[in-house]
Amino acid sequence: MANLELPVTSDVPSYQFSVDLDGRNYKMKFRYNLRQLRWIWDILDTDENDILVGIPLLTNIGLNMRFNKESMPPGRFILIDEGGEDKDAERDDLGSRVKMLYIEAE
Repeated sequence: MANLELPVTSDVPSYQFSVDLDGRNYKMKFRYNLRQLRWIWDILDTDENDILVGIPLLTNIGLNMRFNKESMPPGRFILIDEGGEDKDAERDDLGSRVKMLYIEAE
């Protein structure tokens, strides 16, 4: 079981990238919601079908653990506050103070 740090950033308020997780490719979308003052995350398959949409990025919880979808990556996503305060990512610190990890399935 390995941990993969995902290449999240706060350089732009909306972006996407593709990533291989446990042998399958997924598209990750991120956007900063000014109304909620938080980052929002979507997972899509390679055909751009929604798997999970509108997930708020909160620290120190299994972001996908409450969902049970066969199309979802089998591992666990978690945000870590490297400042040690367990604060959620703000507009300018996703990818710097707050890292996103994928913990591969066993």
